[in-house]
Amino acid sequence: MIKKIFYILPTVLLMAGCVTDEIANKQDVRLVRTQVNEQVIQLEDRINALTGQVDGLERNIENLQQKMGSLENSVSNKMFNYQKEVKEMQNELKSTKKSLSDDFERKMNIVIEEVINENKKIAEKINVLQKDKYDLGVYHTVDRGETLSHIASKYGISVDDIISSNELENPDRLKVGQKLFIPQN
Repeated sequence: MIKKIFYILPTVLLMAGCVTDEIANKQDVRLVRTQVNEQVIQLEDRINALTGQVDGLERNIENLQQKMGSLENSVSNKMFNYQKEVKEMQNELKSTKKSLSDDFERKMNIVIEEVINENKKIAEKINVLQKDKYDLGVYHTVDRGETLSHIASKYGISVDDIISSNELENPDRLKVGQKLFIPQN
């Protein structure tokens, strides 16, 4: 198509009167046509070269777009995998925390139970020791007119010691001839 334009162009110029009389003869017209043809060929070569360059650039653009798409997919996949790993780590951390908390609670309950049992044993030993503290002593037979405070002062102990070692329900009711255990400290 471009060739046709360059063939027609000199003819149009001649008809329009733009060309001087010197070019009017046929030989000059052939010379001008030859020159125009050469220029057209050069322009076509240049157009073909530029078209090739444009095609190459378009291919490069397509390749770059594909690479970008591939990179975007790769980045998206990696981000998804990282997010997944982070969630898994968070869940594992929660599980570990709960496990440690449950384990700590279980161990604390065991320790508390052991302390309670040990306290019971100690309390039993204290009770036995309190009873044993009264194993040493003498028996006193209550005489007429004696009171617990009189008997306690006679042996140098407290009224409460006599009451607890004899398990007296009513310490104000002593009977003549009643035997009382008098603990010695």
